[in-house]
Amino acid sequence: MRADGKAMLHGRLYAGIDPSGGRSSWGFAVVSWLPGRCHIIEAWESRPSRVYSSLERLASIPVDAVGVDAPVNVLREAGPWRGCELEALKKGARLLPLNTPGMVRLSRNGLSVFRLFEEAGVPVVETHPTSILSSLDLANTAYRRRHLLDAIISAVAVGAFFEEPASVRAALGDCILIYSVGEHIGRECGLSGKKQVLEETIKKVLKEKRTWQR
Repeated sequence: MRADGKAMLHGRLYAGIDPSGGRSSWGFAVVSWLPGRCHIIEAWESRPSRVYSSLERLASIPVDAVGVDAPVNVLREAGPWRGCELEALKKGARLLPLNTPGMVRLSRNGLSVFRLFEEAGVPVVETHPTSILSSLDLANTAYRRRHLLDAIISAVAVGAFFEEPASVRAALGDCILIYSVGEHIGRECGLSGKKQVLEETIKKVLKEKRTWQR
């Protein structure tokens, strides 16, 4: 995995991870954040058998925070919702109950990610890319490489949370859950406007060979 060297020298780095609750690939992304704009340094997908290797390599990059599209601290929680999710639901986020089999598996993976970066002293924030896409006026469409897209969205969202907090809507309390970012954030990162704009951004990442299938 090799990042854009020039981008690594400027701006803060933020990572996004889209874990899988089953046998499908995980998505990973890293963005560099500068005043008024962000740059997608790299993005890749990992098969389940290679996930740990990708996590270790991502942990070796000096990122300032990580956004994860998964609950990270629910294994001891009772009931289908935490307080932060109830708050997000009231604001229009569309979430799944935590006590469904798929979400239980996803929560285990989210906890693994949290522990890895917690040991490294890197903050981990939960994201909900489907709701964030809606806030950017982008339909929740089944993009060809959805894990890749959700990882990019998660990286952008956590970057905005720390760099431009006034532009982010997040439920706080027993977790931090980002469910909306301002449209200008999408424009700065090339992720807003119309669906084809987003697809062109992803195609550009692919063309510049900043995406890998692990």
